[in-house]
Amino acid sequence: MRSPGGGPIVLHGSRAVVADLDVQGSSLSALQATDGAEVRVVRGRFLGQGGAALYAGGARLTVEGGRAVRGDEYAIIGFREPTRHQRPQLSDYRVAGVAMVNSRGTIQRCEISRGGTEAGISITGRVREPVMVLDNRISNPAPWDCTSPSRR
Repeated sequence: MRSPGGGPIVLHGSRAVVADLDVQGSSLSALQATDGAEVRVVRGRFLGQGGAALYAGGARLTVEGGRAVRGDEYAIIGFREPTRHQRPQLSDYRVAGVAMVNSRGTIQRCEISRGGTEAGISITGRVREPVMVLDNRISNPAPWDCTSPSRR
């Protein structure tokens, strides 16, 4: 899909397996899952979204493989529900590769590079269960030279 407008795939309280999706230039996210949805994303390519490449708000999101690269605000963001990310390649995002807000879950075997203003992996909020961060590779998490006087 090229420049599909709002959100090419929006899931409210439903279940889905999405495989080999290729989305470029959505004004929001390539996939938005909300209100108790359960979504498994298998592979895929997500370029230049206006928001996160993959967004889950109050929904379970599992990402297996795939690429979220070049120009997305966040590669993957999960809010208020468990998320699981295995083997995606995330690069060239503007804010963070993976952001988990008041969520629990696992970030495992991800390749995260050439990141944004916040972090390769950003975990915020209070949850009772820990977020598992296992066997990830993070390189060049900021797009600028952090030692530059203008960035201090």
